Amino acid sequence: MRRVEKGTTLIEVMLALFVFSIGILSVAQMQIAGLSCSTKATRNMYNSVSAGNMVERMLSLPINDPHLTDIDGGYFPDNPDHGPVTISNTRSTMEWEVEDDFVVKGMKRVTVTIRWQAKDGSPRSLTFASVITDPIEARSAF
Repeated sequence: MRRVEKGTTLIEVMLALFVFSIGILSVAQMQIAGLSCSTKATRNMYNSVSAGNMVERMLSLPINDPHLTDIDGGYFPDNPDHGPVTISNTRSTMEWEVEDDFVVKGMKRVTVTIRWQAKDGSPRSLTFASVITDPIEARSAF
């Protein structure tokens, strides 16, 4: 009578280790992708908050403040009036363009632009625009 051996063969063990290692490598790859996305989201959050804070700051300034001066006498977003200012915790810069008498006398358009470079080296930007009015000038325009 023959004895039946019970247990696993070397080939079964090697196959199980191969499948297990594929799973572990997949989990490691997901962790790397997750960290990359988290870093990108954090940078975008800092950029958005910084631009929003700058717009809020501009809205609180008097209309004749030096930060709201239209230096170049028009709207040229590729050559902003003010900046660049480096945003902390990112590799981004912030600039803002001011346009006097946007629609009516006493109204200013302020465009805050955040610029950075993507991993592939391509330029990226995020723009926030706001309109600021001088209540006295705006009333006399109508």
